[in-house]
Amino acid sequence: MSDTVDERDRATASRGEPASLPVVTGALAGVLAWLLGYAATYAASVGRVEAALAEFNVGVSSLGGDPLPAWKAVGWLYYGGHFVDVRLLGLPGGSRSFDLVAGSDSAAAPLLYLLPPLVLVLASALVLAANGVRDVRTALLTSVPVTLGYGALAALFAAQTRHAFGGGVVGGVDPLAAVAVAGVAYPLAFGALGGLVGVQLSSRP
Repeated sequence: MSDTVDERDRATASRGEPASLPVVTGALAGVLAWLLGYAATYAASVGRVEAALAEFNVGVSSLGGDPLPAWKAVGWLYYGGHFVDVRLLGLPGGSRSFDLVAGSDSAAAPLLYLLPPLVLVLASALVLAANGVRDVRTALLTSVPVTLGYGALAALFAAQTRHAFGGGVVGGVDPLAAVAVAGVAYPLAFGALGGLVGVQLSSRP
């Protein structure tokens, strides 16, 4: 049945008519884009993160707190690539916010800002190219299902990477920014751009 639908969409696209929106594949592409972005961030930064956490977690443990796992810190870095800050709540002087990417002493850290746009453009472009979509309207709307998948992971990771250090101190990304910026604004904008790229790829003979 799905093969028949795909063939029908390709035939429709070849006539220049609007094709049906690839909702399922778009949402799946959004999920995979998030996982790919996180995995790339992990591979590129886990060594430096673990080295930084080694001393930090000794201090946390000495105060009876719970050490921060590297996978959560890498998650915070990936949110930082979306310009989403990390917040520490429950500190004696009040809450504090940190931009982990901007605050990094690594010369390569700013490249993390390019990673979310890259994976989102790639995901949408591949979805459109695979479905043979050639009309601009469908290409732009493909960012919607991509946002569903990407946004779901953004919200889930925001909750999962929240960390209680102990003593009432809690760290994590701002949940509102995690959803609104990383989960919605980014995939809508760069998913649409990827859709246009996909149309160009599909239009090639």
